[in-house]
Amino acid sequence: MLPGERTTRLQGDCDYLLTGPVNSFVGLRVAGVEGDQRMEVPIPCVEDVEHRQVVPVGEVTERGVTDHDLAPVAVRQPVRVLAVERCQILAERLGAVRARIAAAAPDPDAVRLVAVTKGFGVDTVRAAVDAGLADVGESYVQELVAKAAALDDDVDAGLRAAPTWHAIGRLQRNKVRKAAPFVTLWHSVDRLSLGAEIARWAPGAAVLVQVNTSGEQSKAGCTPAMAPALVDGLADLGLDVQGLMTIAPAGPPEVARPAFHAARELRDRLGVSELSMGMTDDLEVALAEGATIVRVGSGLFGPRPGGERARH
Repeated sequence: MLPGERTTRLQGDCDYLLTGPVNSFVGLRVAGVEGDQRMEVPIPCVEDVEHRQVVPVGEVTERGVTDHDLAPVAVRQPVRVLAVERCQILAERLGAVRARIAAAAPDPDAVRLVAVTKGFGVDTVRAAVDAGLADVGESYVQELVAKAAALDDDVDAGLRAAPTWHAIGRLQRNKVRKAAPFVTLWHSVDRLSLGAEIARWAPGAAVLVQVNTSGEQSKAGCTPAMAPALVDGLADLGLDVQGLMTIAPAGPPEVARPAFHAARELRDRLGVSELSMGMTDDLEVALAEGATIVRVGSGLFGPRPGGERARH
């Protein structure tokens, strides 16, 4: 141990709390020691609730865990331990997805990236928002409501900005009331009765008409022939019909092109602006065909917990 250093083990959600500049720790794994055993430990950090910033609270050296007492605010409650290494992985994946959008989209600045957190916990949503992802999509109303309520608590505590919530999954009418206080854009409106329920609980809400342009019976969505009447009917209910949404067939990316192309042609005929289509595996094809919103899950967060195959 060097003069002036103190080795301290702090118990909690992680073995060590570290102090130092945030940027010097992001993404690092450093060598530490515990007794005679050398080990690799991830660098954690905590949220400083009062000052609204993420601060690491300690330093790991080969001589042990050195506590410089440079961040006394970090021990104030409540604090949330974050794995900076995980945050760095998300930052790298986000950079890669944005690079794909920049390379494929005719106007990258006009593309909205929706982070699909279906199946992941609320901490994944927090990490997404902290990484700069302003739009978050959920397929299941129960998950959306629980996560949105938790994020509202964070907003009230001054921890982070509120995300824009997107309802992207197949929707039952009896679930609309619960989701209505949180949802900004409803992607999967495929029938007038569903639109009427949204208009009841969220008057004037922004919606997309889901159209089945692949012709697969397993896919939700109205037929292209039904779309004009549905758009008009939703507008008559006072809803803001902003565009269309479609889901392409599973398979190699080029398999999706006919469905995406048909959706773009229909959008242009209807005179609406938004086109939500494209996921992790086929977003380049979707962007080339005119997508303005892409929905990405595994490309940002990795495999979904539980091993479920993620289309997004």
